[in-house]
Amino acid sequence: MAAVEAFGDRYSGTFEKWARRDADALARVDPGELESLLDKSFTVTRSRRADVDLALLELLGSCRAGRTEPRIEVLHRAVLGALTQRLTGRGGTGFEDWLRLSVLAPEAVEDVSAVQRASACHALAALMRPPLVTLLAATASGDPDPTVRGAALDALTGQPSRLASEALLAAAIERDAKERSLARLLLADHLSELESAGSLASAWDDTLGARLVEAALPMLVDEDWRVASRGVRLARHCEFEAAAPRCIEALFAWERRETVQEEATGLIGMRRVRHELADLLRAGSGLKLGIEPRRWTQWWRGHLAGDERPRVSSRTVVPDFYGLELRSGAVAFVIDASGSMDHPIPGRYADNDGPTRFEEACDQLELALQRLPTPGAFQVVLFSDTGERWSDEPRLVSDTSRSSIRKWLRRNPPGGGTNLSAGLDALLPRDADGRRRADLLAVDTVVVLCDGQTAEDARWARAWLAAYNESAGLVFHCVQIGGGDAFALEELAKRTGGTFVRVGR
Repeated sequence: MAAVEAFGDRYSGTFEKWARRDADALARVDPGELESLLDKSFTVTRSRRADVDLALLELLGSCRAGRTEPRIEVLHRAVLGALTQRLTGRGGTGFEDWLRLSVLAPEAVEDVSAVQRASACHALAALMRPPLVTLLAATASGDPDPTVRGAALDALTGQPSRLASEALLAAAIERDAKERSLARLLLADHLSELESAGSLASAWDDTLGARLVEAALPMLVDEDWRVASRGVRLARHCEFEAAAPRCIEALFAWERRETVQEEATGLIGMRRVRHELADLLRAGSGLKLGIEPRRWTQWWRGHLAGDERPRVSSRTVVPDFYGLELRSGAVAFVIDASGSMDHPIPGRYADNDGPTRFEEACDQLELALQRLPTPGAFQVVLFSDTGERWSDEPRLVSDTSRSSIRKWLRRNPPGGGTNLSAGLDALLPRDADGRRRADLLAVDTVVVLCDGQTAEDARWARAWLAAYNESAGLVFHCVQIGGGDAFALEELAKRTGGTFVRVGR
């Protein structure tokens, strides 16, 4: 018996050791070795089983955090499957009963770490049933650890329940600054997901919208453009009559801030926020008056006086890149350079006698750079089996930089596979310790061009955004050439408020 108990200690110790590795080290864990240990862990005695289960729960959380790496996603599925299998029973609800009664119950706080409780919240999200919404809402408001409260809110995001909406809204208003920031981001994602799924009406109403005004509208003029952008996403769900004058005030504020910037790096986010504010006003008024706040002021005065006739003309939109309008002063282009890009766009030219997809992408890039507002900055990344960045930092649009990018593209012809993760990895700056730092990224908009099914899927896209986009605040516009699957591209665009377009068949 002592030998069997020692094996239990060994398994839990190994799982805990792996759980506390960084992502690069965790990715080196052999899936075969993990599977073998998972099988053997079923033999431990009842007295050691709880230790092994909690160690696996901690490992599950670490794997979830690193799922942007495909090898770690394999580990995540294996650990979740093993935990579910170990704790099945009680009519098939054994796993969630264990999480509810032994991990997240208030009396378990002393015996279960915050890391393990946070992992339990994420695990419950995959099993979501109405009773679990109540449990997670209680955890989001009552757990003593802010990491666990945040994990519970994350698990509630997208759940078609008014209780989930109330929990997210309460945290967005009542928590301290750091927790409010995360809660507002999650609330914006929550409302977007409900809207996409057609379930907004069942989980959100005017009463909640009136309370949201308190959280959302002050964000529109925050000094941080990322905060303002999230405020716009939230303000879409406020009463328009309350949001409109604050949006116009914010347009004036961001115009002033942009006017005093002398360097393109200071424009990151500013131009994009102005367009987002104008989009909100357009959606509520039905008018296209652009980003000039004085036009909107004139309209608002007429609106208050009962005169709904537009007194100013709408603007003409000139597409910048494959029909997209790039409304930013700092854009990164992440372009597929796989072997299939060396062929023409399907159905575009008779007998496939025309420029290759890569050549056309280079031409579209040149046009987009000509149309970027001055001053403006850009970055270019090519991806195939690996990713390669043109410049260490985004560079100002100029004759010199356009000439440089043309030469660089000619030196890097297409070839290899379609690994989008390699392209986005190359885009992200790294600090002195080699860690990816999305908060150091000097662009606010990313345009992805791909001509085939990527090695990544929608689940990977969600994991990437969860890992990096809270600090980066990026909008993704994605272009798919041809009729293949584009799950990752569609997810990146949908979840960041960007646009997905398909070219060719």
